Amino acid sequence: MRFDDDVRAAVEHLYGLVAKGEPENVPTFGELWAQRMRSESIGRPEWGRENGRKAKPLVEYFGSWPVNLITVATWTDYRVARLACKNKQGNLISPLTVNGEVDIIKATMTWGEDRALVPSNNARKIKRDRVKPQSQPPVREEHVELLLRHCAHDMAKAYVLIGQDAGPRQNEIRNIRRPNIDVETGEIWLGVTKGGKPRTIVATARAIEALLRLTAHPETGHLFWNHNTGKLFSTRTLARWMERAVKRSGVELEYRGRKPPRSHGLRHGYATNAIARGVPITSVRDQMGHSSLKMTERYVHPDTGHLREAAKLFEAGIVAAAMKKRRGPQRVPPTVTQEGREKILAFGVRTGT
Repeated sequence: MRFDDDVRAAVEHLYGLVAKGEPENVPTFGELWAQRMRSESIGRPEWGRENGRKAKPLVEYFGSWPVNLITVATWTDYRVARLACKNKQGNLISPLTVNGEVDIIKATMTWGEDRALVPSNNARKIKRDRVKPQSQPPVREEHVELLLRHCAHDMAKAYVLIGQDAGPRQNEIRNIRRPNIDVETGEIWLGVTKGGKPRTIVATARAIEALLRLTAHPETGHLFWNHNTGKLFSTRTLARWMERAVKRSGVELEYRGRKPPRSHGLRHGYATNAIARGVPITSVRDQMGHSSLKMTERYVHPDTGHLREAAKLFEAGIVAAAMKKRRGPQRVPPTVTQEGREKILAFGVRTGT
């Protein structure tokens, strides 16, 4: 993602950055972010890679700015310019992405303020946009076998099964290690989670079997790793596995006019299927790592299977009625009495037939 140089120059001139220059003893945002990266990445290299990728647009835009000039007004200009940019797929940047960047810049400024590196934290007043999150359609159980047949390799199959049967997040799946799997109980210990609190999940027998087919990393024991480079696959790569399986299987054709299920739809599918099978919602919450039941309820979608069956029966009734109307009324043969039969026979004798 690249910003227009004319837009950047106009904004810098508007806020006097060119004329004033950098105030004394005030770091730029690029310097502050570099210090935070060095500090926070110690012992957590995954954190550094993930947040370094998310903060790249911020460093590109605000990198040379003194941190005390990052205010609500300058952020508004950044937001307008950011939403006009496109991602690698050619789509406009989502407001949800910008909200994630709000969290990064506020956390970075607070980190610098706590260490007396930032004289005034003007980013406290920056607010996130009110955006209704787009709900992912869940992966239906009848589509799982179809997706598995169109997965390109065993890693993709294991990714689909563990996501559908246990409900962990993408980053949690890619960090699963072979020593953390208990084959007897089906428990998997997740050391890398979204909230930073390790937890244990329980997977089905078919998901555990799919994980055991994978070759573990000889040093770290990770299962989802590139055998050529020795590094873990990114979450984007895992998402592409799912997207390709959806396209090849033809599942997306059943979602006429709607978005087909994506990688996160596996997590929605687990919650929906678990509740439909009678699993307590508190157990689903603990399995998925949610902090509240309200968040878990967002992942539970109403089961429309009985509605689809009702529609099929209704459609069959319409077809049967149309066929009956096309054939016309059935002619009932008349009932011949004994007296009538004698008259017919007598008529035949007189006519010689």
